[in-house]
Amino acid sequence: MCCRRPCSCANRCALRRKANDRPGARRRRRQRRRLDRRTSRAGTDRRRRQRGALRRGKGANAAVAAARAGAAVRYCGAVGRDDAGSGAVAELRTEGIDVTDVATLDGVSTGTALIVVDRKGENQIAVGAGANAAVDPAAVRTAVARAAGWAGCVLVSAEVTPDAVVAAVESAASHRIPCVLNPAPVTSGLVELFGLGPVLTPNSSS
Repeated sequence: MCCRRPCSCANRCALRRKANDRPGARRRRRQRRRLDRRTSRAGTDRRRRQRGALRRGKGANAAVAAARAGAAVRYCGAVGRDDAGSGAVAELRTEGIDVTDVATLDGVSTGTALIVVDRKGENQIAVGAGANAAVDPAAVRTAVARAAGWAGCVLVSAEVTPDAVVAAVESAASHRIPCVLNPAPVTSGLVELFGLGPVLTPNSSS
């Protein structure tokens, strides 16, 4: 290992070292680092070389991970009647996830999140809730009740309505199904649910 990546040619490494030692090379590297620090602050614009897009959020990512690990997964949530929503449901179905309890709603868009990750791996997320803000608590209770005979865990994301979160955690407790609650973002009413014994997976700032 040399020059931070494998290289089969010593001459190639020597050329890289020579390029890094050219007049001004170190100065340019320092300038880039200063620019990184300066433009990563709030109120600044930043251009990046890479961008990625997925038609799923935090809860759906967890569902996909569980399905790929061999678990039987049923997803409960809501999407808008738009291309993003149909694409998200199709992706879940392709992963072998049961989407019976995913509602398609008129008059709202599918939820969207913009995630920015810095060089240290820390992220900031801006969320447009869309259909997530219209998840029906009664539908959540029904979905948990239907899964009571076989589910080994209910995983709850707090990016839906607080009433839907309460419905999920309370229903899991009443049916004695272990519950994992991701309290991010922290909203009013979440603390009262802690007494029901869910496993918490908060962000570092929560």
